[in-house]
Amino acid sequence: MPLKTSSSSNARGAYIPPEIEKAMADHINQSMPAHLKQYQSSGAYVPEHVEKAMADHMEKTMPDHLQEYINPYLQQNVVSPNAKPNVATPQQQPPVVRPNVTKTISFEPTAAAAPPQAEPIQFPAPDQTSQTPPENAYDFIMNPEKPSRKTNLALPKSLGLKLVVVSGGILALIVVFIIFKSLLSGGGSYTAFIPVVQEQQELIHLTSSITPQQSLSANDLNFNATTQLSVTSSQAALLTYLKTHKVKVSTKQLNLKVSSTVDNQLTTAQTAGTFRQTYEETMLSQLNAYKLNLAQAYKTAGKNGKTLLNDDYVQAQLLINQLQQAAAGSS
Repeated sequence: MPLKTSSSSNARGAYIPPEIEKAMADHINQSMPAHLKQYQSSGAYVPEHVEKAMADHMEKTMPDHLQEYINPYLQQNVVSPNAKPNVATPQQQPPVVRPNVTKTISFEPTAAAAPPQAEPIQFPAPDQTSQTPPENAYDFIMNPEKPSRKTNLALPKSLGLKLVVVSGGILALIVVFIIFKSLLSGGGSYTAFIPVVQEQQELIHLTSSITPQQSLSANDLNFNATTQLSVTSSQAALLTYLKTHKVKVSTKQLNLKVSSTVDNQLTTAQTAGTFRQTYEETMLSQLNAYKLNLAQAYKTAGKNGKTLLNDDYVQAQLLINQLQQAAAGSS
């Protein structure tokens, strides 16, 4: 039965019977891969590719009578566990108390304030001093002052201060513009992303070539399938991110780290009867190299790129833990 789609808000508000919710939780605990099961009721941020992987897994494995509850269950127990519907019974509604208003309000006019009386304007008495010019009133014509020979070219203090303030303001605007532009574009360098997607391509190549007939345990096969799904999803997200920033990665460039030497080692181990041990050692080495490239790219990435790389780093560590548990169970 195909998974029924609905909006996130409708899914969060949908009612799931307790017995259905318990049956779905039991099913997930028994069948969901370890790196996906950790997100159930954890309250942590769930990446979009993880949510899709959980939905695909539940759609493939859930019984028919539980299929219609897959999306509501994911929204209420994984993506937004605090958004479960809270249905109140009629007895829980508080009684409505209506106020008994019996008091009559009356309004009484107040006496208007009398306008202030204007005071008469008093003009100053005319100046009684003599209009005769002072004795030395025309000295500036008869005895003009000689100009000083020294010329002061210094700017007034007020003008210099204004120039400093204006220059500082322009510099501050330039810095703010550069920071704002960097935030809008996401910032960071994209060169270090190339080794990351190449390591992902090698992991996808190795996991795609594994068959159940190659002497691997059930735990090894489960790890192999989980790695292929997780790394393929992560690589698609990184390539989309690079494309939005006009960074193109060709198919030839993407396959530069696909090693024929590693393929020959696995083929030789199959013939020698040591395939399981060689496979586990090879995958552990590849995952550690993948983590190292993720850490290097994180140092120079922008804000959005750091978010993607951090999610991939967490997934890589979970895959290493799953591989070590599989190896311990097979020994």
